[in-house]
Amino acid sequence: MNYLAFRDIHKGETALLVGNGTNLSLTPPFLFNYPAFGMNTIHKHEGWKPKYYTGVDNRLMREFGKDIAEKYKDIYKFIPSGLRDWKGENFVIFNHLAKDLQDGWKPETLKDGITYHNVMHVAMQLAYWMGFTTLLMIGVHHKPDDGQSHFWGKDAGMPNQVPIMDWINGYKTLVSGMKERGVTVLNISERTYLAEDVIPRGKWKDWI
Repeated sequence: MNYLAFRDIHKGETALLVGNGTNLSLTPPFLFNYPAFGMNTIHKHEGWKPKYYTGVDNRLMREFGKDIAEKYKDIYKFIPSGLRDWKGENFVIFNHLAKDLQDGWKPETLKDGITYHNVMHVAMQLAYWMGFTTLLMIGVHHKPDDGQSHFWGKDAGMPNQVPIMDWINGYKTLVSGMKERGVTVLNISERTYLAEDVIPRGKWKDWI
């Protein structure tokens, strides 16, 4: 299945984008009643499932792919074409466009694929494609030099030093571009290290 089939199926709705930061325990996703995008190792969060899932790297597929495919076999899982060998049900393929978000965001190119520096960038653009007009983020920690820490513990396969400036520049480009098109992005994570001038902040209690 191709992700283009999901165009505007949630037009005007609010989406919850769920990261894997250690601060996710302060805003657990079951508190919110919005269609949710989970990503990466969110399958380790017990007692909750997102409506959609996305993951983008080969190591994730190799080390956690079987568990993710089994636990989330009944939900749509969006992956780049480079991971098309990931076995299981309800996988949805998109192309990874090899361009830099610093060159600006052109949503019209979403019909061809997605440009990104991290998996949250992918979730943001999938939500835009589906027609969501408010994107709420939780589990966004981004503590400098602490890339291994997740809500479930240490992920030894991840580097501690992540390309945070690429991530930040990508966020700024996407937030600005979406705002111009009537889409609001808010980081409602507690104790986040992501500055408000990167993604505007909101209070999570206002959204439960």
